[in-house]
Amino acid sequence: MSVKLFTTLVLATSIFTVAPVYAAGSGSGGGSFGGGGGASPSVPSYDPVVEYQAGLKNIEAEKFKAAEKNFQRVIKVAKRHAQSHYYLGVAKVGQGKHKSSTSHFKSAIKYDENMHAAYGGLGAAYAHRGKVEKAQAVLEDLDALAATCGTCANSGAIKAAQDKINAALNGDANKEAFLSPLNFDTAETQYFASVALINNGEYQAAFDDLTLTASAAGPHPDITTYQGYTQRKLGNYDVAKSYYALALAVDPNHKGANEYLGELYVETGEMDKAKAQLAKLEKICSFGCIEENELRGWIHNALP
Repeated sequence: MSVKLFTTLVLATSIFTVAPVYAAGSGSGGGSFGGGGGASPSVPSYDPVVEYQAGLKNIEAEKFKAAEKNFQRVIKVAKRHAQSHYYLGVAKVGQGKHKSSTSHFKSAIKYDENMHAAYGGLGAAYAHRGKVEKAQAVLEDLDALAATCGTCANSGAIKAAQDKINAALNGDANKEAFLSPLNFDTAETQYFASVALINNGEYQAAFDDLTLTASAAGPHPDITTYQGYTQRKLGNYDVAKSYYALALAVDPNHKGANEYLGELYVETGEMDKAKAQLAKLEKICSFGCIEENELRGWIHNALP
């Protein structure tokens, strides 16, 4: 069975003039999570996806103080979103706040150990503070990653992070390229391509593309749900749970994330938790929905 395509991407209509934004809460989302609040009182009155994209535009315009505020609002909701922590660190660096930037670069690495740009940001921040030994320690971590990687797909990102730290250690204060290699139009195309990869069973490639998409589009629950789905298919259940949790932090009523989390619980034998997810979907889908029926089928087929 092929996976669902959760939303259609649409042009933004908010006051932010960023081009295309994902349709917040549409499709399987179960209601808007931004701009006036969603179905849950825990959902803020702003859209964290729009805030993320506004933050990128502010960094591009070197409006770092405004960008800092944008990304602080994002992580208030999506606490484990690695890209948002990274860009919050970048926004602080742009204001000369090297000390406070380090905690966010560390968080970015904690939530995504493959975010090599965050290693570069962390090491450079240490270097700018005169913490040479700490900067060298980050370089050693990168050296170890480079040795393991060889000519893997991450080799260029690792090299860029090493170069960033070395430049900082040499007193180079030149402007660095912080922004995502994707623009919003490319992110839209990449999102659809990622779903095609999932349907072809190319889960690692799909995850890599979704991560790149997230760097431009932000913590949209459709993207993070599929990141969780690909990790689940790769057998990384704990990682999958973290992505489902991120999706549900942004939109607690996201039907796809609730369904797939329930399916994960079935796969791991946690039937009580799976049934709890079904009960939640029954409440969300007052007139029934595909996600509810799918999860009910998983539970029924798993019962002795």
